[in-house]
Amino acid sequence: MALDPDFRLDRRLLRRRYSRCAERYDGADVLAREIARRMDERLDYIRITPRRILDLGCGTGADLLRLAERYPDADLLGLDFALPMLAHCRLRTTPPGGLVGGLFRRLIGAPSRATPVFAAEATALPLPRASVSLAWSNLMLPGLHDPLPAFKEIHRTLEVGGLLMFSTLGPDTLRELRSALP
Repeated sequence: MALDPDFRLDRRLLRRRYSRCAERYDGADVLAREIARRMDERLDYIRITPRRILDLGCGTGADLLRLAERYPDADLLGLDFALPMLAHCRLRTTPPGGLVGGLFRRLIGAPSRATPVFAAEATALPLPRASVSLAWSNLMLPGLHDPLPAFKEIHRTLEVGGLLMFSTLGPDTLRELRSALP
């Protein structure tokens, strides 16, 4: 169900804000990192060997690294709507070259090949039908005024038997902060 039009999110403003914070994002995304850890734990109970994984709202790529470690044989794709976030993601998910780079990659658990990342909206995915085994989305949905078009697009790109793993904010999220307000 869509929110009241008076509370419609301004996607351009949201994109600008995420773009501005890209430099500092990794130090401030404490909630997203904890949620990603918990989402990753849930994957222990799901029998899936994904062929291709899409990270919707990949930001600076932290979850892509986590997914690459869990599923080293899967092809990974990252999608975000903020270009500066994608620039950081590319740096983070592109392996250093050469012999020394290969050894360094193994030491830090970095991917062995570059992860393709692209700018797009979750409501218009530039992917073929049934081309994704696992769609992962950590806290991207709260930035959408109406998530239904995004869910339809994700459904279109998921292969039969594919999995959508997502997180969002609930009514009790940050309850302590709300209770501190007058």
